[in-house]
Amino acid sequence: MLPAARAHGTSLITHPSTGPEVTETALFPAARDVLVHFDQEGLHVCGSDWIADGTFTVAGDRIEAATMVMAAAATGGSVHRDNITPDNAADGALRPCAPCRPAKADW
Repeated sequence: MLPAARAHGTSLITHPSTGPEVTETALFPAARDVLVHFDQEGLHVCGSDWIADGTFTVAGDRIEAATMVMAAAATGGSVHRDNITPDNAADGALRPCAPCRPAKADW
């Protein structure tokens, strides 16, 4: 998606994931004045020779967070993650940790 933001013309990404990571990635160029939209065909990205500057806050990665929590559970360790909550974890990712609970996940 990001190279498409700089390519000439309009790029069509068919069957894109609709996960939060893809949505976040689409919001980044859109916040920089790149035209990005989703419809029944897929994700359309209109390339531009120039992308505006600015700041962008990236949401925490739910899969990475769940991986770290499961690693802490497996080793009896602890982990601290900023800007991510258990609600952000991939569906069911923390369920295997429920019976053991030895790890400390500092959300």
